[in-house]
Amino acid sequence: MKILGLLLLFGSASFLGFLIANNFVSYLKDIKRVEDFIKNIILCLKKENMTLMKIFETCSNLSDSKTKDFIKSISPKDFDKIHFMAKESGFCKNKSALLILQEAFSVLGKYSLSEQISELEFCRKKANELYSKSEKDLLSKAKIFKSSGILAGTFLVIIFI
Repeated sequence: MKILGLLLLFGSASFLGFLIANNFVSYLKDIKRVEDFIKNIILCLKKENMTLMKIFETCSNLSDSKTKDFIKSISPKDFDKIHFMAKESGFCKNKSALLILQEAFSVLGKYSLSEQISELEFCRKKANELYSKSEKDLLSKAKIFKSSGILAGTFLVIIFI
């Protein structure tokens, strides 16, 4: 019974460390998801003159489930609160990436095609830079929390022995 308790203690501390580490990794995935979504919009705009709803439908077909859920929830009249909708749908939790997404949606359907593409490419570049800047830091934090969870679990087991 004592061994089972010690294993439960070790597993709980390790699980907590891995859970926190997963949050850091998900921030990176969110930034990449925003960059991919903007990239798909740019490709649709360059390919042919499509309506916004057709662009979103095409992007939905090329995306993961979180992006599909996000696309289902948006409409052109809600572009001014797109960052709230992205957060609610689970598309993105990273505040910096949400600001980039808001900036990208502020030009959709309001300017000429070349101006929209130019601004969206600028937003995509900012998302790439944010990813590059954040990647090393977030991955190292994730690694630290994984290791800390295992070490804390080991420490607790040693204390209770």
